[in-house]
Amino acid sequence: MESLYFELGGSKVIERIVDDLYNRVLRDQDLAPFFANIDPVLLRHKFCTFMNTVAGGPYERSGLELRSAHFGAVNEGLTDSHVDKFVAHFSEVLNEAAIPSPLVEALIARVNEFRGDVLGY
Repeated sequence: MESLYFELGGSKVIERIVDDLYNRVLRDQDLAPFFANIDPVLLRHKFCTFMNTVAGGPYERSGLELRSAHFGAVNEGLTDSHVDKFVAHFSEVLNEAAIPSPLVEALIARVNEFRGDVLGY
């Protein structure tokens, strides 16, 4: 079975999806404050790396990295409801990019597997 990474079309498609995602997230009044002091280029790069990991691509991240990267946001009030909203934006972007439903469902499931690492539980 081919990895989700290749089924999606590889790094170029992931980069486009991540750009579209953060264009939405950074305009969302509930989510944008958590990203206010983060370089948007670095933010996109890190999430592309995360997406490559989630999709079975050539890069890997650990849960420990995610936990430490989100520690400040959790201390500022990041909760499951914020993650739900982020994931909803992600799902919308994937659907608008005409990613087939089975791939969208698989990616959302994999992203949600890291929820505890992001929120520190």
